[in-house]
Amino acid sequence: MRKLLALCLAAALLLALAPLSALAAEPVADVVDVPVSAKPRPVQTVEAIAPAAAERTAPVAALQANPTVTVSSETVAVGSGTADVSLTLTFTDNPGVAGVYLTMAYDSALTLKSMERGDAIGTLTFTPPGNLAANPVKLLWDGMDADATGGLMLTVTFTVPLGEKKTYPVTLSYNPGDFYDNDMNDVDVTLVQGGITVGKAAPATTPVLTVASVDVDGGTGTRDVDVTITLADNPGVAGIYMLLHYDAALTLKELTKGPALETLEYTKPTDLSGNPLVLLWDGLEADGSNGVILTMTFTAPLGTAKTYPITLTAEPGAFYDNDMNDVDAVLIGGGVTVSEAPAHTHSWDGGVVTTPATCTEKGVKTFTCTVCRETRTEDVAATGHSFTNYVSDGNATCKDDGTKTAKCDNCDATDTVADVDSRLAVAHTSDGETDCTKNSLCTVCGATLRAAAEHTWNEGEITTAPTCTEKGVKTFACTVCAATKTEDADALGHDLVHHEAQAPTRTSVGWEAYDTCTRCDYTTYVEIPMLTVLMGDVNGDGVVNSKDTTMLRRCVAGGYTIGNFRAEAADINGDGTVNSKDTTVLRRYVAGGYNIELN
Repeated sequence: MRKLLALCLAAALLLALAPLSALAAEPVADVVDVPVSAKPRPVQTVEAIAPAAAERTAPVAALQANPTVTVSSETVAVGSGTADVSLTLTFTDNPGVAGVYLTMAYDSALTLKSMERGDAIGTLTFTPPGNLAANPVKLLWDGMDADATGGLMLTVTFTVPLGEKKTYPVTLSYNPGDFYDNDMNDVDVTLVQGGITVGKAAPATTPVLTVASVDVDGGTGTRDVDVTITLADNPGVAGIYMLLHYDAALTLKELTKGPALETLEYTKPTDLSGNPLVLLWDGLEADGSNGVILTMTFTAPLGTAKTYPITLTAEPGAFYDNDMNDVDAVLIGGGVTVSEAPAHTHSWDGGVVTTPATCTEKGVKTFTCTVCRETRTEDVAATGHSFTNYVSDGNATCKDDGTKTAKCDNCDATDTVADVDSRLAVAHTSDGETDCTKNSLCTVCGATLRAAAEHTWNEGEITTAPTCTEKGVKTFACTVCAATKTEDADALGHDLVHHEAQAPTRTSVGWEAYDTCTRCDYTTYVEIPMLTVLMGDVNGDGVVNSKDTTMLRRCVAGGYTIGNFRAEAADINGDGTVNSKDTTVLRRYVAGGYNIELN
């Protein structure tokens, strides 16, 4: 559909019927694979300054000269303010394309000011984006006939801030079908990313790390394949930190350090199952050697004709020189390509036991074809158990033979058999019965070991003392066995002491005559509350008034018949005697004005 759209757009431009700038709003899909026609080829991803962008770079064919679009890399000095910096997009090894549709993304700190078309693919129509402020922007070239010219495609100028030492990546990406030839066939293209670095000038050369592309013949089973990472144009690096990504169908078996970067320390991952996997070299001094830095051994499936990509990525600052300055690097991916299996008659070797047989489980013997390295397997028969050393289980009795057990010489299995003539000629095994009144028997053969008899009791002892009101317990024990019996011990009864009654007063309580026990807290004590008297209320009507003064005066004078007289309320002054002093105090209280209070 994209090819058809491009032709329609080209025709529209020629007829001046519609602008093409609307293409800048088209969404960009992440590229994960590119279909190939005859023979699968390894994916190749190339990065310059912004390694992380490789994840959006389209896969391309390997093992031949590939058409390549390269974003240049420029370095400017740290300073204040901003500067305008131009980057170029160049097209090399152009096989002839009728349409190019690229997406250019750049760091958000950059401002895209302008773009100027170059001479490459000059017969195609270039449609610039309608809005330079969009990020990413769309770049479109298309025409009626293919153009095979290479060179400068486009010059883009950015405004870059100079205040911080930093790399600002500028990356390209495309989707399958965005590059096509005159016959509308897809063209695979390698994209080399670039950008602008603010900092120290770039080294004279840019190191290139290349993952090898390896072809293997298809077949059945798997095959171990060695893939190298080679370093070229090394300006001298003191540290490298990369991530290795590989197809999930591959199994990484081993990593072997190569001869290049000999003076740097290579830190081998402890777990090779990680994907991505960290690759780290560092040292005290920079190493400028080139060549193989690492050999990776993968196990690849042979059953399907397919390319299994292996790529590298790195963040800015992952490569640095002796002065700890960042070194830009180009990372080129590779992979393992499995072709169609060639037809031939297998020639099997003598085979190797890859899974030893056990006593109960079959083993596996693996044979390898000496021509194509395909493998096949055969079962190895289980060995069966070997029992040679039997040991008594110590379970023979006075009645029966015991058993004996042997452990397999090759595993933990055991075998138990009868231990003939192992019956013991020893005493019976008692059932442990201790009651005199019951027989004690052998638990094995049932023989009577002790006949039943009556208990023989001792004199007993008080085990629960009696109280005045509760019975106690006397316990008797058999002198032969452990049996016991109990009897009641009579209650003691109370040991009483008598106490005389005491009348209450206004200041203390009284009590009735009562008894207490000397051994317990038994008592018949009943308390009589203290007297509660309204002082001066001698007639008991609840009010102190002149009636009370008259009755008190008559009591003191004598010779009067007085009814309901309360003597306890008549001792007004509290001297223990009822006399004229009490009448005087009461009269003054009733009269008032004497500052008298009755207690």
